[in-house]
Amino acid sequence: MSKAAKKLNIMVSLTLIFFLASGLLAQEAGPREISLSLEEAIYRALKHNLNLVAEVYSTEKASDSIAVAREIFLPSLEMTYGSNRTEQRSTWWLQGSGTYISSSQNYETRLSQRLPIGGTFSVAMSNYSTDTNQLYQLFNPYYNTQLRFSFVQPLLKNFGPRVAKREIIIARQN
Repeated sequence: MSKAAKKLNIMVSLTLIFFLASGLLAQEAGPREISLSLEEAIYRALKHNLNLVAEVYSTEKASDSIAVAREIFLPSLEMTYGSNRTEQRSTWWLQGSGTYISSSQNYETRLSQRLPIGGTFSVAMSNYSTDTNQLYQLFNPYYNTQLRFSFVQPLLKNFGPRVAKREIIIARQN
């Protein structure tokens, strides 16, 4: 055998070995079985599928919007306070000379509840007190207290439970 024939024989042998080896490497291995629990499968699906992650967030957002819409039926509590003090020189001869001082204080507490039928019920209590150093005052200090109950029900516009629950219905549909 000549040198050229030996080289050709080696080249053919290497090519054959290369094609056989690449054919063996290209074959797929048999299917692997992976045992996963349901929680692991959900975790892997959420981790690798962004559409599922977006759906989970949109579901949470929808339930949050329903909860926010229901908050209109929670009672509300308001408290206010006001104070006033006045000092003024006497302008009337019966008051005498000098400065008279008047002070007043206002307190109010209100509890309101929106009703599912479209109305609003509220209870308010307000206190008012005034004190002065003016002469000829029958009651000094003077106190006034009021308790008010209020029920407001629209009869035409915004009447009924559908209108009152409109925000909840919209939140459920979204």
